[in-house]
Amino acid sequence: ENVGTFVPANDIDNEDLDAVWLGGRLRGEKTFENSGLSFLDYRLDIIGLIGEEDVLQTGVAAGAFRPVTQSRSRDVMAYAIDAGVNARFGGERSPLFTINYAFGSGDENPNDDRDEGFKQSGLHGNSSRLGLSSTGVRNYGEVLRPELSNLHILSAGLGMPVWDASDVSLFYHYYRLDEDVTDLRVDGLSTPLNGQDKFVGQGADLVLNTELLEALAINSSVIDDARLRFNLGAFKAGDAFGAGEDEYSFRTFSELMLRF
Repeated sequence: ENVGTFVPANDIDNEDLDAVWLGGRLRGEKTFENSGLSFLDYRLDIIGLIGEEDVLQTGVAAGAFRPVTQSRSRDVMAYAIDAGVNARFGGERSPLFTINYAFGSGDENPNDDRDEGFKQSGLHGNSSRLGLSSTGVRNYGEVLRPELSNLHILSAGLGMPVWDASDVSLFYHYYRLDEDVTDLRVDGLSTPLNGQDKFVGQGADLVLNTELLEALAINSSVIDDARLRFNLGAFKAGDAFGAGEDEYSFRTFSELMLRF
């Protein structure tokens, strides 16, 4: 849009990205005999983003429209990394240890002609079966739910079977900005950042999964599978939240999945 034209007042998307995401994955696993370490798998994802972005600034809405006061185009060149290792010491029912690191580049200078901040495509879910969990969990934390953009995320987890039909997992997440900003691309919290500090905070998630039919020894001719999932997440804000530092946020939910 050109300066002086109008856009709908309820259109809050001031960015138009025309870009290509290109990436690759390295993955492998290995089992060991006669060793304390019995199982190891690893994964490395690297993705690059290249394209062009049009950014608008608009004035106060007049009725159903807002005037465009500034319009500029920027080249986009950014990248992201997501890597993880799972390790087990002992037999199949031994705990599984997980370590993950994810990074999405930030934009060092928002006022120049190149945007170096990585953005996900908008089709991402950021959920997978981490560690030993038999159902999908939020890769980067249940409470914050960040997009992998301008952010370092270090995660560690421990998962273990509980009886024959259940598993429990505990995950820890550490968040730090790549570049100082006043906002963060997240789905979980809307509190602004102070633009001066980089420590975003810490999170922890507890995940419990149970296969109900097996756990309760029920034979059903109607229900083929019944799974119960319980998630509890906590987040403690870091100094990047300014006056909100050390504040806690929680999120919990349970889900019953039936397959007939």
